[in-house]
Amino acid sequence: MKNKIIIAINELNVPDVELAEERTLSCLNDAKFYSTEPYDFFFTDYLVGKERELKSFFLFYENFMLHFPKFMQQDEMNFYCIQKAIVALEVRKKCFTDPETTTVKSRFSVSASLYYGKNFEIKSTGKNCINAFRITQNYIMKNLKS
Repeated sequence: MKNKIIIAINELNVPDVELAEERTLSCLNDAKFYSTEPYDFFFTDYLVGKERELKSFFLFYENFMLHFPKFMQQDEMNFYCIQKAIVALEVRKKCFTDPETTTVKSRFSVSASLYYGKNFEIKSTGKNCINAFRITQNYIMKNLKS
């Protein structure tokens, strides 16, 4: 998983790749004390001018998710049980009509509410919209509470 994450950071073209890799590896190191290898990951990103910045980092497991908000600046980790715990979703998209095709103007975000009162949001720009869509399909939609 570590190698996949490093490749993803490089593909996102963030300004300080070394810092992003260092901070991500620190999150992975923290996570290993609480669980096994994650199944998947996601970086929330946004554009500041023409530069892409990473805001938060998510690790997905079978029954829960680890969220590292503002992982580039601080050490904070939130555990969310997501197994059949999502009760509301809000999906927003712009210039993203095909989950396999993006442009620099593409935007995709999902806000989710959990039945026990917590919320989380994934946001993406450009090529990262494809990753956000995959995470939405594989982990968020499958965990809607009936």
